[in-house]
Amino acid sequence: AASAQTSSLYSKHRLRRGVAAVANGKMANDLRLVFEAAAIVVVIAAFAMPAGIGGGLLYVPLLLILGVTSTAGGSAALSQPVVLGATAAATVFNLLWQARHPQKRLVEPQLAVATIAPCLAGVTIGAMLNQILPEAAILLLLTVTIAWNLQGSLRKALAMWRKESAVATASAAGPDPGVVGATAGATSPGQEVLAAEGNSPCADGSDTPYSTFSVYSLGHCGDAGNENASSLRQRRPHSCSGEAVDSAQIELGMPGDCTAAASATSTASTSSSSTPETSPSGRCEWLKLLAIWVFVLIAMSLRGGKGGPSLFAVCSWPYWTITFGSASVLLLAGWFLRYPGISFVKCFGVGVLSAIVGIGGGLVLNPMLLGLGMDPMKSTATVTVMSLMICASATFSFALSGVIPVVPMAILSTASFVGSMSGKAIVGWMVARTGRTSILVFMLAAFMAISGSVVILQGVLGYAKSVADSDATSFFEPTSLCPSST
Repeated sequence: AASAQTSSLYSKHRLRRGVAAVANGKMANDLRLVFEAAAIVVVIAAFAMPAGIGGGLLYVPLLLILGVTSTAGGSAALSQPVVLGATAAATVFNLLWQARHPQKRLVEPQLAVATIAPCLAGVTIGAMLNQILPEAAILLLLTVTIAWNLQGSLRKALAMWRKESAVATASAAGPDPGVVGATAGATSPGQEVLAAEGNSPCADGSDTPYSTFSVYSLGHCGDAGNENASSLRQRRPHSCSGEAVDSAQIELGMPGDCTAAASATSTASTSSSSTPETSPSGRCEWLKLLAIWVFVLIAMSLRGGKGGPSLFAVCSWPYWTITFGSASVLLLAGWFLRYPGISFVKCFGVGVLSAIVGIGGGLVLNPMLLGLGMDPMKSTATVTVMSLMICASATFSFALSGVIPVVPMAILSTASFVGSMSGKAIVGWMVARTGRTSILVFMLAAFMAISGSVVILQGVLGYAKSVADSDATSFFEPTSLCPSST
């Protein structure tokens, strides 16, 4: 009975009906499922967000396996406010940190501006595709995305484990001049620039930003400039407190023109050093960022959707004019605001993929910024702001379309906010206790492996159900975005 009620609630795709059902006490069993999911969301957010991962790839399968939603598209849509809660917590933490350290720059607004416009254009298109694409297509995209991230996370975790062991052995034996980074005070080129500017987020002891490392920091060649695709390079282990570190940051070389990346690093460093945090140009970039986001929200409000108030009928010519007109304006803005080293096409693809499968986009955006030679903490903080805007825009679009009921959305986003807020202390204790940051990456990889298995199982069961209902083709058929004319 609970399963039938859940399926009925989400298949109707009507925000107001969902609210009315809660008010009438008809969602008792459904809310039980939501609260069960919320308890697990707190745990996932506590471990994922401190590592720079929004957690969308973990939330979507969770919502499916617990029966909170009955389709992959519905889970991807409901995952957006969950990731929004997690990124909001990290952003609030970072804003408070920035207020205490006004002389330092944690978020790079120029890079955020260059990235966010094409991303939000992609969200505009991806939110519609989420409702149109067949169940099989969304599950396939989700499976491929999880598999790609799983293999990368495992490879990086193993590299971290080996290097952590090597650092521990070297520390016990004393400094060895033959080991890269063994010399006291050695830093990577990017860190030397930050140290010279006094702009490192680590400079004030234990008072650090939300994320003190990034899983994605293992995958760029940006500040080296001469590594081959298979090389491993050790950064000097350092901690924000200036004490001996329990773990090492390892970078796994990736194919690409590292010389070009090094050139971009130099450009980015020069730009950063010549623009103080309190300069008018810095404020101008923030105003641009805010203006782009407000434009998107206004365009979505004017367009409306099936589940909320709308000035125009869904699928009418004004509806499509606003949809593709706003996306075109965002793409044009992104083209004029583009930044060396930031891929315009990738940013657009991130927005589309984020809305379709329910992720925040950090899995592409973080390595892209790290490729410019940014400090991992600064890149993670910058991407967190962008993910916040992406998820907020997608959530707003799905809410207007009636895809996500407001009560489960509020409960789950609150759970991820709480989990993310508590995660910094939990992960910090765990790393201090074990001396290995790689354990966190192994745990996230395990979560991804379970998630991938759930998605595959959901696909098999979904197809089996459609066959049992003598409607095998429905699993592969797209859904009409436009209301039926009956």
